[in-house]
Amino acid sequence: MERSVFKIGLAGGLHAWSLMNHKPWGISVTFRDNVLVTLYDINVIVEIRADGEYVRQINLEMAGIVNAQQTLQVSPNQVISDLKTF
Repeated sequence: MERSVFKIGLAGGLHAWSLMNHKPWGISVTFRDNVLVTLYDINVIVEIRADGEYVRQINLEMAGIVNAQQTLQVSPNQVISDLKTF
């Protein structure tokens, strides 16, 4: 089964947003009600609008971040990531 994020509406049914079979680790909501999904296996954050359209992808490796678990938006232009260490 393909990995996805699911939007469950109270009256609108179920919608699946594909993660292209990447491994999601954390999920949160932005100030604009978009969804942030941390993809563990490729070290990126994807932002998805409520209608399922992809807004952007942020590459964490370019910032020297690996193994991010959760990402939260703290202001319109800043996010905080929680890292897993082994």
